[in-house]
Amino acid sequence: SLVADTPVFNEVAKAVTDAGYEAKDFCVGFNVPTILDLREKAAYLYLSERFPDTFPSPPSKKPTSVTAKSRKQEQSWTHHYYTYIKEALNEFVTKQLAKTLKMAYNKNSPLQITVTLTYPKAEVGDKELMLPVMTEIVKNVFEANEKPKQQHHQGQETAPQKQQKKKSRRKPLSRQCLVQVLEYVNAEDFKEANFLPPPALPRDNNNNNNNTDTA
Repeated sequence: SLVADTPVFNEVAKAVTDAGYEAKDFCVGFNVPTILDLREKAAYLYLSERFPDTFPSPPSKKPTSVTAKSRKQEQSWTHHYYTYIKEALNEFVTKQLAKTLKMAYNKNSPLQITVTLTYPKAEVGDKELMLPVMTEIVKNVFEANEKPKQQHHQGQETAPQKQQKKKSRRKPLSRQCLVQVLEYVNAEDFKEANFLPPPALPRDNNNNNNNTDTA
């Protein structure tokens, strides 16, 4: 894994040196697979059911009851009980790279090191399991709340109507849509998809899918 693979950081340092970068600082960008978000929430909900005193249930979010109060409650819960895996990875990798590169971290640095994590085998299987549930949530939560399309007096859709129609064609497991949909997914949804707890990751003897690029 990236966290345990110290030579990866040495390779990054060598790539920066070989490319002739003369920077005093750097910033880091992360690209993670969408299944990380799925597995992260499913794992927490599973732990919440097994050990409710240690892992409190997150506030339930309903499509018709998102108020300032409920939003504040969710933010408070996240602050006290939850650290996203991506945030933990970002902190670890940033500190390790700063140490290896002998550079300071600066979010505005022109030297950006992009870390891309992939796991194609798991992504295919996870998406197959979750697609029916996620599609149903998109249909019930988002598309049901969209305004009905109005037809032009000659029976043709106007340009804004066509744009709205295109917008409503959501892909449930795309990055942008997934983040929104996951706010409404609960433990029962994951159970329906046989995803609580998340299934074991498929083994890949040649799994070397951590790519690091500099820009």
